[in-house]
Amino acid sequence: MKRKNMKRLLLAALLCGSGILPVRAADHPLVKDGHAESVIVLRDVSAPGVFAACELADYLEKITGGRPEIRRDPVPGKYPIHLILKSAEAQKIMPAAVYAATKHIQDDGFLLASGKDGMYLYSRLPRGLIYAAYEILKRYGDVRWFYPTEEGEYCPKKKTFTVPEETVVSNPSIPKRFFNLVCYNRGFADEAFKWQLRNNMIVIGNPRYPNFHTYGMYFSEGGHCFSTLLPDDLFDANPELFCLFNGKRYPQSGKIDANGKRIKGTPQANQPCTTNPETLRIMKSNLLHMLTKNGIVDQLSIINNDSQVWCECARCRSIDTLEEKRLFKIGTRYWTLVNELVKTAMEYFPGIDISVLGYQNFQAPPPKDAVLPDKRVMVPVAVHQRCYAHSMDDASCPVNKRFRDYLAAWKKCGIMTGTYEYTNMLPGGRIRYNPLEKIVVGDIQYYHRLKNRIYIDELPPYAAVYNAKRWGRGVMEAQRANFFVHYLQAYFLWDATADFEKVYNDAGSKFYGPAWNEVKTFKQKLSDAFTGSGIHFMYGTSGRALGKCIETPEKEKELLSMLDKALAKTDSNSVYRKRVEYEKECFLDSWSFCAADYRKIRKNNLTVTKNTPVLDGNSDKEVWKNATVVEGFKTMSSNSPADPRTVVKFLYDDKNLYLAVTAMEPSPDKMVSRCSKQDELVWQDNSIELFFAPPAVDGRCVHIVFNALGTLYDTVSLSPPDNDLSYSSGAVVKTRVGGDRWTAEIAIPFSALGLQPKPGEKLPMNVARNRLVSDTVHAAPSSWNSYFHGAEIFNTIEFR
Repeated sequence: MKRKNMKRLLLAALLCGSGILPVRAADHPLVKDGHAESVIVLRDVSAPGVFAACELADYLEKITGGRPEIRRDPVPGKYPIHLILKSAEAQKIMPAAVYAATKHIQDDGFLLASGKDGMYLYSRLPRGLIYAAYEILKRYGDVRWFYPTEEGEYCPKKKTFTVPEETVVSNPSIPKRFFNLVCYNRGFADEAFKWQLRNNMIVIGNPRYPNFHTYGMYFSEGGHCFSTLLPDDLFDANPELFCLFNGKRYPQSGKIDANGKRIKGTPQANQPCTTNPETLRIMKSNLLHMLTKNGIVDQLSIINNDSQVWCECARCRSIDTLEEKRLFKIGTRYWTLVNELVKTAMEYFPGIDISVLGYQNFQAPPPKDAVLPDKRVMVPVAVHQRCYAHSMDDASCPVNKRFRDYLAAWKKCGIMTGTYEYTNMLPGGRIRYNPLEKIVVGDIQYYHRLKNRIYIDELPPYAAVYNAKRWGRGVMEAQRANFFVHYLQAYFLWDATADFEKVYNDAGSKFYGPAWNEVKTFKQKLSDAFTGSGIHFMYGTSGRALGKCIETPEKEKELLSMLDKALAKTDSNSVYRKRVEYEKECFLDSWSFCAADYRKIRKNNLTVTKNTPVLDGNSDKEVWKNATVVEGFKTMSSNSPADPRTVVKFLYDDKNLYLAVTAMEPSPDKMVSRCSKQDELVWQDNSIELFFAPPAVDGRCVHIVFNALGTLYDTVSLSPPDNDLSYSSGAVVKTRVGGDRWTAEIAIPFSALGLQPKPGEKLPMNVARNRLVSDTVHAAPSSWNSYFHGAEIFNTIEFR
């Protein structure tokens, strides 16, 4: 008996060594010794069905050299692979036990069943049939698609391809799974579309896209659509339909001339007058046109124009609740409008999916007794300013608590919810390259436990068509540089219960080959530096913050040495060598680049000397003559010198820090200074913003804003929207307005900063300016370091 077993094992080893796999009695060969033993029977002749059949045949040929035929009917002597879409005919074709298993399919899930009479691929939706075809290749052929194009593919060769007798029903953990492809020329990302399908993602598209029907794309209309539903062409004749701001009506494009007429070509900037009945009538009419002009849509996506400027007319303001007014929220007016649009869409298209983004100052559900969204819609919460140094359910992260509370509150309201993520809006240098693998998987597993219905992440697709002059390599290669993150997102969105280490090692060993252990060690160290930095990485965090993670050259050298060890494990000119070389290139162009920038700014301390001014708003008096001066502000949009000029001077005494500000202004009569009460929205005026990060506030930031009237806003916050308005700094501001400038003096008590400075002590801080004049809606921002928030990259003042 032992000899027989030994002979079988030896035969198996010999067969494996020659590239021919031993076939168990219960296995059925689709291809054997390079010859097709199967036929693909296309019961579904729709474009997605044909595509699924062709992809399966193409890859079986690529793997084995043998290509099964694609036929409408079985061929005697060939093992049939039936591709079946839900229909009345399906029950007649499938064995009773197999058909009975289809009742367990949910959403765009699928069934794979193989037995002695054939193999069956079944789904209710066309894209599910495509997923099923790829599942054969992944499950039985060990094929992987890490990022778009063949260079991101793992496709091992073998002469014989078999499938065991088994029935598999596979359903998604998160039903609505999207990468919102951004920045590229719309429709021209074919490789990225296929990559999404190969990893069980829903591909968003439009009938105008090439291969829209072939790929079974999900037709979504809308987005930031208010300006589509209410065209700005109506403004000159009907200004009352549009936003009232600072006493004037503005089109959604945001600018008007001296006669109050629209200036064409300016960017989307504000919302319409949402309570005007005629505004609503026009928007509803245009909504129906939008939903039918290119065919019947699968999903309507509703997002306001990308701005926080809302109409200030009495009727619009009257529907804001007292709580919303106190917290600067506009949920009631937003959901009042949206519910009317939803009602219209549902009346004409009862089966349509509707997604309405919880965004900006309506991320949270409306307060008690306010208007709630129609319960037929899904509300993905845009997680601006969430922290990506921690998974969403990490209780140690105070920043993410706000979003956990939002998600719980939406659930309590009975609203289907999820998240809209921003993993590609994190810091970088020449390219974004962030170690988020465990973070995003932890997020998805948490969302699955919450029973979230939708997950969206923005992604610039690799190998797509771009305007290269506008976007550059940092955007065009973002998916390739962060392929592991996006591969794992797709994997766990489909199966959130999978074992992370198993999936991670499977992907890493296949992609990096013999270098995987060294690359894995490098990635762990990189992740430790990222998550252990004490920085809350979020949308818009400066690249200098990434540099702080490896602020010492020794840390950088240690990480580079790990990559050199990985390179030493690979053969020259091998695909694995090229992949590790690219990993090193990404590290140098992101982390090393940012570290060099961070080290440069950390060398500069601004010394502040002692003196005590008497505040009257005059920044040019004698006491300031020898004070430390900061100028050369940079614009936020381009990091170029700001015009008009801003000059800031510093002094201190035992009780206060003093600043004198001179803001040059060619049109002081046009400055917008509307706020006259403490803690109003002063930053929306022509204003100066001060940021301090003293140790006493424990990672938070003291934020003080004042306008030319001397009106003060002060708070302590972890992130821009997370404000504690109960805080009072006790600061005193005096201002003056001159013929070509406005000036201010401010005294900030050290007690409000939890600080009693001694000579040599340092305080991280920043100064910024919002220049807003009456012929525009949005301010021109500039600052000392070209950013506003972000304590980790503040400049430092040192007391002398």
